[in-house]
Amino acid sequence: SRERMAKRIIKNHLERLSSDTVRCNSMTSQSDCKRKLNKIRKHAKEHFQDFVNDDGFLELSKLTTEDKHLLMSCVSADQMDQFTEAFETFDVDDDGSISSKELRVVLNSLGVEPTEDVLKEILSEVDADGNGMVDVHEFLVFMASRTLYKDEDQNIRDAFKQFDKDGNGYIDRDELRSLMITLGEKLTDEEIDEMMQEADFDRDGKISYQEFYIMMKLTY
Repeated sequence: SRERMAKRIIKNHLERLSSDTVRCNSMTSQSDCKRKLNKIRKHAKEHFQDFVNDDGFLELSKLTTEDKHLLMSCVSADQMDQFTEAFETFDVDDDGSISSKELRVVLNSLGVEPTEDVLKEILSEVDADGNGMVDVHEFLVFMASRTLYKDEDQNIRDAFKQFDKDGNGYIDRDELRSLMITLGEKLTDEEIDEMMQEADFDRDGKISYQEFYIMMKLTY
């Protein structure tokens, strides 16, 4: 069915942007691994719903050892490798821990740029034993929590930027067609028109960020 085509295609694109590549063994398909990981994450979010703070993230100090094991299982093998490699790069004496100053650099290398106040909050959460240092396990638990409760709005913003090639704040018909071709979607003129109509609420022939956001929030 062509119904809700834009949402389906763009939602798939958002999943690609999330970089959740799951490494599988030779007997398991990528799609099976992805389904398994999503099932684990759904269970984890239900389990942790009473531990989420006002910022939408987990209060790590309230988690038990078993909770942390569940949290770590929500991260793909490739993501875990990325987090571990970033940590080890700054663990220069190879003792399995880094300072608060080094923590900022590690987070920046992973695309997280906290303010000084936010960094203090993060350190208070991550430094479970209060020694002013962050060990690799504490760090991986923190990154797993941020991965589970990632900023979905940021994913939507990133997707919009990829559509909006000229950066004028709107997606026009040509930009929509161009990205669909890039994503391997061979659509007819009629199908492109249907996608535009699905998101162009004010019928001005282009899709604003607000229109794009509303459409994706209804399904994402």
